[in-house]
Amino acid sequence: MAPDICDARSTKKTFKRLLQGAGSLSRYMLMQTNIFTMQNVIAYLK
Repeated sequence: MAPDICDARSTKKTFKRLLQGAGSLSRYMLMQTNIFTMQNVIAYLK
């Protein structure tokens, strides 16, 4: 039985939202990592 179009659409929307969430999370992690690295570099240079 083929899934109906509404269902497919909502699944797609949910997937997109998940991807956006993952994207912002990884960006946040990257930012945290960059800040941590900068702190280490500054501490090393002192």
